[in-house]
Amino acid sequence: MAVTAVIPTKGQRPRELGLVVSDLISSGRFDEIIIVKGDGGSFRRWEAAKRAKNSTVYTQDDDCIVGYDKLFKEYDGQKMLVGMERHRYEMYSKSRDKMVGWGALFEKDWINFEPYTKKFGEDDVYRRESDRIITHILKAEATIVDVSSFDTASQQGALCLEPDHERFKSMTQERLKQIG
Repeated sequence: MAVTAVIPTKGQRPRELGLVVSDLISSGRFDEIIIVKGDGGSFRRWEAAKRAKNSTVYTQDDDCIVGYDKLFKEYDGQKMLVGMERHRYEMYSKSRDKMVGWGALFEKDWINFEPYTKKFGEDDVYRRESDRIITHILKAEATIVDVSSFDTASQQGALCLEPDHERFKSMTQERLKQIG
């Protein structure tokens, strides 16, 4: 199966990004790797995925090495499959919205934010919380994967450390209830 990898980065973790890319290359699973640079929220990941040359896309963040072999083993091409750290699985497996930073496999043709954007537009919530929105829309499934996070994963630049993180998360989840 030909797969494109999409890795968003703000450029604050060049060493870590290099390690992630080296890991992806050495696996032999990916014949295209797209690095998405810049600020602006998670929607950049999805814009890049739409431009992938392959129909199957894998994504993860630049702050960890993911044991994605399990994702590939379990992925059936019917539903988005999202990797979760074991200690986060309980929290996210019961919710339709998930985070894809620990790895996700999906088909690029599935990327469609219209159920959300028709009602709320492409606002700051959309730009920042696109991971949660698309996994909700696609009814993504989760599986536990091994994740080796870099020390920088919980340092400056981490989305979860931004002052408005909980407010954006709650607002997103309330809006997702409205779109079903």
